[in-house]
Amino acid sequence: MTNMRAVIRERGLTAFLSALLAFGLMLTLSVAFAFNTDARVIALVCAACMLFYLACAVHWAVRFASVAALSMIFIYVLLKNNLIPILAEAAAKAVSGDIEALVGYAPLLIYVAAAMLTLFCMIANRQREGFYPCLSLACVVALWSWVAGSADQPLTLAPVLVALAALYARAHCDQTSGARALSMAGLAVVLAMIMLPSGGIINDKLAELADRVRQMASDYLFYDEERRFYSIQYDGYQPLGDRLGGPMRPSDRAVMKVETAKTLLLRSVTKDSYDGKLWTDTLGARRYLYVDPRWRGVRANLLDQDRPQRDIRDADMFAPVSAYVEIMSASATTLFVPHRLEAFDPQGDLVAYFNSTGELFATRDLVEGDAYEFSAPVISIDDPGLPAIVERAAQSGALDWDAALLDSYRALPGGINQNVYNLTNSVIQNADTPLEKLIAIRDELQKLPYTLTPSAVPPRNSDFVSFFLMEGREGYCTYFASAMAIMGRIAGIPTRYVEGFLVTPDDSGAAYVTGRNAHAWTEAYLAGFGWISVDATPGIPPDGSGDGDGGDPNPPAGDEPTPSVQPAAPTTTPSPNPTPTSDDGGIEPTPSPSDAPEGTDTDEPNDGESADDNISSINHRLWWWLLIALAISGIAARSYLTAPASAAKRRKLPDERLLTWYRAALRLLAAQGVPAAAHETPAALARRAPALATLFDSVERLAYGGVQPTDEVLLAAAGSYRSAHRSAKLKEKARVWIDRMIYGAGKVRKVP
Repeated sequence: MTNMRAVIRERGLTAFLSALLAFGLMLTLSVAFAFNTDARVIALVCAACMLFYLACAVHWAVRFASVAALSMIFIYVLLKNNLIPILAEAAAKAVSGDIEALVGYAPLLIYVAAAMLTLFCMIANRQREGFYPCLSLACVVALWSWVAGSADQPLTLAPVLVALAALYARAHCDQTSGARALSMAGLAVVLAMIMLPSGGIINDKLAELADRVRQMASDYLFYDEERRFYSIQYDGYQPLGDRLGGPMRPSDRAVMKVETAKTLLLRSVTKDSYDGKLWTDTLGARRYLYVDPRWRGVRANLLDQDRPQRDIRDADMFAPVSAYVEIMSASATTLFVPHRLEAFDPQGDLVAYFNSTGELFATRDLVEGDAYEFSAPVISIDDPGLPAIVERAAQSGALDWDAALLDSYRALPGGINQNVYNLTNSVIQNADTPLEKLIAIRDELQKLPYTLTPSAVPPRNSDFVSFFLMEGREGYCTYFASAMAIMGRIAGIPTRYVEGFLVTPDDSGAAYVTGRNAHAWTEAYLAGFGWISVDATPGIPPDGSGDGDGGDPNPPAGDEPTPSVQPAAPTTTPSPNPTPTSDDGGIEPTPSPSDAPEGTDTDEPNDGESADDNISSINHRLWWWLLIALAISGIAARSYLTAPASAAKRRKLPDERLLTWYRAALRLLAAQGVPAAAHETPAALARRAPALATLFDSVERLAYGGVQPTDEVLLAAAGSYRSAHRSAKLKEKARVWIDRMIYGAGKVRKVP
């Protein structure tokens, strides 16, 4: 009974400090990243784990009963809330890559993580070396909290500091009692909290450096801020506001300077859903860091970088065109680039992300002077060599986009006039391939007159495309792009509506882009080939060149003509905090990202991201980083605790320490292809491995003469092993390490 009390008293303080440490770490994460969790529940979970740990140390029967009771409670909770099939389905989706399926269970997973973290800390702190992996984990959590900008970080880290200080004192000061270590650690932390300066960091340079580091970490690891994207609506191309159409007057706002050798269509947003009045984006919610190698395949797929296959491409047609873009006035986060982007190089502190429709954007609003470079092939739908390549691509069987996703790009609303269907079928009746159908539709639309001031305004109760084709019969780029997309879908071709800028360089290779160059066009998907731009606006040559929005060569009187001469040196005064008005660069605020796109259309343009999912994106990213940190900490702890030096140090008897080094030597010899034979004595083995002779001779004297090793003998044995290990090959060392990580340091009671 006395021994049992001593064991419980010894383990009790370790368990309490470990639970306190885990509670502080989970509380810090919850506060820093605004997890919807209850601190009291986290405390109860940590306390329950502490009691379970102590119960397991009492007796095997108590251990069995504790495990059984805990399992029954866990199963009861799962059955009562019918969580087993739900979690099974979510886990299956997560295994297949859909991590967002677990986001709805974030609070439950946090409580489970708290339990696992508590048990990890308890197991690690059974040895004095366990303090170090716990310290490493605490440093990682503190760094995450600092990056998130948590104002309560010192307060939430107080339990962590108390636990770490007490654990260090117990691990390194054998004469310090647990109660004294805990009380002194608590007093020191309280005094430190009281003495914290209320004014924060005083040194301006250090504060600036810290802010830069925090911003960099936030941009590359935890970016979840509202994204504000550019829409041509804010340069006058949607004058009616809540619906397309109506007479308009384009803006003269300077946007950017582009240095390039060829006319470019630079995208800002792509929209998939049409409701008869507006186009909206319901598929672009997910965001990915552009330079993250994990998303290389996703980026290549979304931007058609590997489509069509390389062996069927025409070198001249797919030759990349380079461009340098300099922003001339404050704008949204949108980075204007063409589709099929092959290389992107942001200048300065710009950090690029892309979303699930291939749009590029920065982690902050753009300001005057921001710049970036890119290269991409520019493919014309009228290239004479295109039909052959498209046909070969369709026959190649190359991996296409997901069929269900392509179906969403074929969706049509119910209000389209039957005459639009009839017109489309009439136009494409002699076309055999999707490419021929697209060209036929484009050519038919370009027969209609272009004007910035159409005489008739689309009625509120009328489908916009139907009104344009059947009644109005005139318009500007948004009219033609919408009609092109809808007629393409009627023809069975996936299409999407795209907004951005038409950039036409002058003879010097520079283009000064203003609001008058805002433009809308269509992208169509061809099997095996990918997306291709189709510009149905009349007045634009086949290669896409033209001024402003395209424009009729002889526009009707009253139209606002597009400037034929680019401004030589436009000057603007950037606004440091642009707001979503028509004068600030076309900024449309969008909520934080949702990992599951919302399919609900709204009257206002948006990029498909929902504010209710602000925490979802960062949650699933943080879980990955937390799991990685725990895995690294666990591997580091396992590697340290199973190392011969560490394992020998924990042995209390000299003979056990010597046999620890002996087992490590046997493992090294096995990795070198010299395993010990059955019943081979240490002396015989020493003749085959002379580098370890000192160690084997000491084991021989212990085994057959009962000679206990002295400190000098142990030191020599350790030196013998270290020397042999240093001379081993890298692959042999790796094999030893892997074997040690799997099987541990091994027992010394049954050494071969």
